[in-house]
Amino acid sequence: MMRTLATRSKSVVAAIAAVAALFATPMTSASAGEAEIVSAQAKRAADGTYAFSVTLKHGDTGWDHYANAWDVVDAKGTVLGKRTLHHPHVDEQPFTRSLSSVTVPEGLTTVTIRAYDSVHGQSKATLDVALPGRTASNGEEKSEAAAESDATAKPVAKVKKPAKLRKKVARKKVVRKKRLRKRTVRRKAAVKRNLRKRTVKRKVRKVRKATRKVRRGSY
Repeated sequence: MMRTLATRSKSVVAAIAAVAALFATPMTSASAGEAEIVSAQAKRAADGTYAFSVTLKHGDTGWDHYANAWDVVDAKGTVLGKRTLHHPHVDEQPFTRSLSSVTVPEGLTTVTIRAYDSVHGQSKATLDVALPGRTASNGEEKSEAAAESDATAKPVAKVKKPAKLRKKVARKKVVRKKRLRKRTVRRKAAVKRNLRKRTVKRKVRKVRKATRKVRRGSY
């Protein structure tokens, strides 16, 4: 009788342990939650395509549950590009991965980033990213020449200066005018002095010539 009870109790304990072991792994993997999009950036390439850099955060537990992809879609949900993550990042959180050469149709100014994990699939939270060079209202990018022409075409409003600043500017103008007048007067005086000196020198030369002729008996 005692042996039978002991055998039954052991079998019950073993069954409970087996059930606990069966449900332990799914509960741990599910506790990691969905993949979270921390940030995303878009950069336009020379050929007109775009490169995206996306930072994800997820509690990867290993191969059973990890963030395994993110993609770029338009407003209708059409996939423009997808980045597959081939291994878990348990010790690298958050982590950033890039995707280049993504062709975005004309007319789009923003795209949406979606994240995935191996248990929940697509995350509920998404992130919209603005496309550089696609800020025009009609969805078409503006060339640098058109942007410059628009900037020059717009009249620039004159900013009225404060009263103190206007007085200061007026004083500076007055001081400059006075300095210019003084310089002009000095230059004229210097020219007159030079003329006087030259005239005096000429007269002195004439007197000296006449004196020499008298001495030599030219008269």
